[in-house]
Amino acid sequence: RTSAKEERSSLEEKLARAEQRFDDAQKELDASRARSEAQAAGHVEATKQLNDKILALSTDTARLNATIETLQHAADSAKSEQTALSAQLKDAERSLATKLQEHAALKASADAKDSTVQSLQGKVDGLLNEVDALTRKHALE
Repeated sequence: RTSAKEERSSLEEKLARAEQRFDDAQKELDASRARSEAQAAGHVEATKQLNDKILALSTDTARLNATIETLQHAADSAKSEQTALSAQLKDAERSLATKLQEHAALKASADAKDSTVQSLQGKVDGLLNEVDALTRKHALE
């Protein structure tokens, strides 16, 4: 009987120790589960923040793409305008060159006419002098 009591007492002690280990393991499991849940909540929050940042970056990218497209259209328009202005400038340069040639021709013609007028003026002056001489000669006779 004593031996059965001792064995029972030994088994009860083992059972109490096993229950204590189970309780300790359960507490450790609960604490570990709480830590995991807190980490998971942190990961969920971090993921939400990252998704918000991704959405913001996506929105910024869309705005930048729209700005780039607008700037590209402006650059294309400016290039077209530059081409048109370059053509107008070439036309103006050709027109100016033609007018300068016309001016030079008119000036040469005017100079030639001035020379002719001076030559004729010289002849007229000579004839007037002859007329004066003849008039004086005639008056003396």
